[in-house]
Amino acid sequence: MLKAMLYAILGIFALGMLLFVAGFAGWQLGMMAVAGFVYPVAGKVILLAFASMLVVLIALLLQAMGRGLSIYFRREAVAMRRVSMLQIRQQDARQRLFLEKRQLHYQMHLKRQRLLAANDKKHRSQLFKVISTELQHHAAPGKRKALEKDLKHHHQQSNPQAMLALRAQLPCRS
Repeated sequence: MLKAMLYAILGIFALGMLLFVAGFAGWQLGMMAVAGFVYPVAGKVILLAFASMLVVLIALLLQAMGRGLSIYFRREAVAMRRVSMLQIRQQDARQRLFLEKRQLHYQMHLKRQRLLAANDKKHRSQLFKVISTELQHHAAPGKRKALEKDLKHHHQQSNPQAMLALRAQLPCRS
């Protein structure tokens, strides 16, 4: 049917063009009355062809929109969109859970590091106090200042192995 409509519109357009040619021929042959009658009719026929073409195009557009809407709202299409939406939500939830676990693991790792650093600092301070007390009691007075200076330096450098090595240098521990 569409093909027949298009052929009819093309036929109307061809008729209009033929009327223009007939008006031109009448004007060339000196028949002004024919040219005066045919030119306005030819313009109206071509205008009718364009208007018919516009109406057909609008009808085709509306038909395509109606078909698209009916496909969009068909039960199968709605169900498929719903399934894909649920799959996307499930994938997002899995990804969010993974990211939350990773963030929690990272936060716990940072907390463990802070606790370990605080514990190490506490033990270094206790070790410093114990060794300092032992220096006071067991080190020779002339050597004590140098050993205290070394102990303080090792404590500031956070080097417990060096502090223990310094403790091992003390002569007599009971």
